[in-house]
This record gives sequence, C-alpha cells and structure tokens, in this order.
Amino acid sequence: MFSACCVIPCPARRPVVIRSALAILLLGTVAAIGCGGRGADAYPLDQPQAEAALRAWLDHWKSGKSPDGLNDVRPGLVVGDVDWNSGAKLKDYTIAETGFSDGTNWHIAVTLELERSGASAEKSEITYVVGTSPVETIFRK
Repeated sequence: MFSACCVIPCPARRPVVIRSALAILLLGTVAAIGCGGRGADAYPLDQPQAEAALRAWLDHWKSGKSPDGLNDVRPGLVVGDVDWNSGAKLKDYTIAETGFSDGTNWHIAVTLELERSGASAEKSEITYVVGTSPVETIFRK
C-alpha cells in the first residue's frame, strides 16, 4: 500500500521540487543564451579599415598630439597603449608588410622608435590587435 505522502506531495518535499524546477529552468535559460550568442562572424574584420585606423593613430601620435585629440582625427577610435598614454614621443614607425586575421581582429607587428623621458630613442617591435566592428579598436597584444 502507498502512503498518502507518495501520491500527494507533502509540504516537506515542496521546497526540493521547487528548487529542482528552478535549477532546470535556470540551466535551460543559460544554455539558450550561450548557444545563441554572437560569434566571430558577427563582428567581421575590414582589413583596409583596420590599416587606415592604425596609420591614422600612429600619424596622430608621431605628430606629437595627445590622446585627448584623437577623437578629432578619427571619431570613435579606441586605443590602449601604455607608452602613448604615459607621454612617450613617437619618432617613427614601420608597419610590417604582413599580419594575420583571426576573423574579427587584425594582428600586425609595428616597429616603434620611441623617446621616453628625454632618453635617446629606442626601437621596439610591438604587436597590435586592431578591430573594426562594432567600433575601431587598437590594443597591444
């Protein structure tokens, strides 16, 4: 014979049933969001635009202008470079002939000739990651 507790949910088991149902609902929601997210195809790289943005920024820096004035030259461009932000002077630069695309970003080596705090200029090779979508971005790798 079955007891009444097995057929009719008892009050003591309700919290377990509710928590289980909520956990299943939460997992289903997370799975649906995760599977429907945007991949690299949602933000495709426009390589000529990436190169133009990189050159515009490097020319801006080389001309001695501050990070604050970049928006006047290339509105919306976001740049992250510790040397530029710390006031290093860019004497010259050379962009490598080839880089590579990961589908969303362009990875390109740039040789910078920098002068920091009155010291003599030094050359260093930096790899930059340049994106074009949804906004133009340039960051050191």
